[in-house]
Amino acid sequence: MACRTGLRFRLDLIGAMRRRDGDRKADSENRRKEACDHDEIPPSTPAGPKCGRIPHSFHRENPMRAKLMLTLAAIAAAMVFPPLGNAVRAEGDAALTGVVSSEAEGKMEGVVVTAHRPGAIVQVSVTTDAEGRYSFPRDRLQPGVYALSIRAVGYDIDSPAKAAVANGKAATADIKLKTTKNLAGQLTNAEWMMSIPGTEEQKAGLLNCVGCHTLERVVRSTHDSDEWTHVISRMLGYGAVSQPIKPQPMLDRSRAGTPEQYRKLADYLATINLSAVDHWPYELKTLPRPKGRDTRAIVTQYDVVRPTSEPHDVLVDKEGKVWYTDFG
Repeated sequence: MACRTGLRFRLDLIGAMRRRDGDRKADSENRRKEACDHDEIPPSTPAGPKCGRIPHSFHRENPMRAKLMLTLAAIAAAMVFPPLGNAVRAEGDAALTGVVSSEAEGKMEGVVVTAHRPGAIVQVSVTTDAEGRYSFPRDRLQPGVYALSIRAVGYDIDSPAKAAVANGKAATADIKLKTTKNLAGQLTNAEWMMSIPGTEEQKAGLLNCVGCHTLERVVRSTHDSDEWTHVISRMLGYGAVSQPIKPQPMLDRSRAGTPEQYRKLADYLATINLSAVDHWPYELKTLPRPKGRDTRAIVTQYDVVRPTSEPHDVLVDKEGKVWYTDFG
């Protein structure tokens, strides 16, 4: 937002300066015409036609203003059209590159491609550009064989993808995608919130759920309203750091309340799950894939040692080691 505001300010400034130059020129012409009409040209004016001459001071000022305008225009252009040098260097220094495509879309922009070496605790993700190309910088992947996975809601990899990365030469692995048969399994919590019907007040009741598990668990359930009252009461009786594989009940269970006080929320949850139907009676909505500048990101993900770990206050030291407190 700051970049857009800065760009708009610069473009407005350039436009204002041009308008000001035009106004000054028009005023100067009007004054010269008035001087001609009234024969009031100052005696110091050089010989020549009395009308239509441009004062020497304007010639001296204009190049300076033009230089400033070009500088501002260059700044604005640099913000709108980023230099290609980084992209060229990225291609030249790539350890692994390729194109992601599908029959439905052809070359696909905004597909997240993740490279993971078996046995390693680190995996790196990049995103395809407008030409469907992804590129892993050489300093992000060590030599070895990597399994490739993707994130593009609505699609799956057509066949398992692997790539062998070596020193000195970029590996290439094109990836073909196919339409998924399990869209619900790919939705994020945000997309489930977009998809399910209900008011903001009704959906707000689900915010307590996502601290321990995804909303897919809620919408795939078959609990009716009566069952939901007990489920909600039991869920609220767990501590904030609980997980499905490691529930931690609160010492004071009375803080969770009684089942019947959650009747309103229970009635709502029974309308968005599979308690009365065998498929969801609402459209599954998805967020758009990244585009343009949003695709220029590299994400490094570290696996935690224990599945019940809950990292907090993560820090990376100068040697690249990750330190964190564990609430799990």
